[in-house]
Amino acid sequence: MGNAVRVVMPEVRHSLCSFHIMQNAIKHLGNLIKDDSCFLCDFKALMFEFDDVTKFEKVWEALLKRYKVHGNSWLEKTYALKEKWARCYMKTTVTLGVRSTQLSESMNAKLKKSLKSKLDIPTFFKLFAMVVSEKRYKEIEAEYNAKEKMPRVKVSCLPLLKQAEKVYTPKIFELFQKQWEKSLLVLVGNKQDKGRLEEYLIVSCDEEGEYVVTHDEENATLSCSCRNFETVGILCGHALKVLDVLGVKYIPETYILKRWTRGERDGCALEDDGLDIHRSEGLNISDRYRELRPDAVRLAHKASEFKDGYVLYKTRMKELDKEIEELRKKHYEFMDHGC
Repeated sequence: MGNAVRVVMPEVRHSLCSFHIMQNAIKHLGNLIKDDSCFLCDFKALMFEFDDVTKFEKVWEALLKRYKVHGNSWLEKTYALKEKWARCYMKTTVTLGVRSTQLSESMNAKLKKSLKSKLDIPTFFKLFAMVVSEKRYKEIEAEYNAKEKMPRVKVSCLPLLKQAEKVYTPKIFELFQKQWEKSLLVLVGNKQDKGRLEEYLIVSCDEEGEYVVTHDEENATLSCSCRNFETVGILCGHALKVLDVLGVKYIPETYILKRWTRGERDGCALEDDGLDIHRSEGLNISDRYRELRPDAVRLAHKASEFKDGYVLYKTRMKELDKEIEELRKKHYEFMDHGC
């Protein structure tokens, strides 16, 4: 398969927030939920637990019959939008694993802890700036970890995991490793040849359900009925199982989304201690900035952990700033004289 693999990502579509759907269910079906608290659990199962459309439709009808809610206007409107909240209908929707307004809800939770209705405007902005600063620090910390730390590989001898460890960010690698673990618990139940296509029936040892992985030998592409790659951007355990059956020991390049990688560092060579080696003659401004920035972030991260480190960092940075400014003036004086 290798570099010949191609895949077309589906169009990104809007998905409804599961939290808001549950809130509306409580609002519009309050009496029903008060009488029988199992309704929300059954409705939540419809949202997340069914991969098969036919089974979803049967369970939906059973739910309407069980709770005697045929003709309920809210349920009818919600059902009409099932392509935006039911898992089985969202297999071609790029969600990247996010099924609700998690970022907004997280920010609201942070602000609610710090804000009160009686606060004045200056205090509000001060507390808001603290929340934003904390979020930015987390982002810088994640970037530092992605550049300087390697995730723990459970089976270090496998080429597939070695490759994933190097290219994926730590968080994405953990998700990929879980899918790889899932591939160890599934079996190839049957194989059917349909012209240039090969269909593999995948069954799991620890959960119900069957999945079909289609392999296009001519175009060297894979597609699983669970649509994990199309929605999250990571190959599922079912597809990884088929890759193993086909004897492919590396993740095909096209199935590694750039957004989940550590980032390319073209033109860099690494010594054993991890330092970049560049010939200074061939570097432009962006190359030098790209090389220096991780070092500055790493030092700032270390120094911010304790007060003495913070003071030392600020002092040395002021001294370094003066020295660089002097060199900068000399450099532009030479430039002005045509040197």
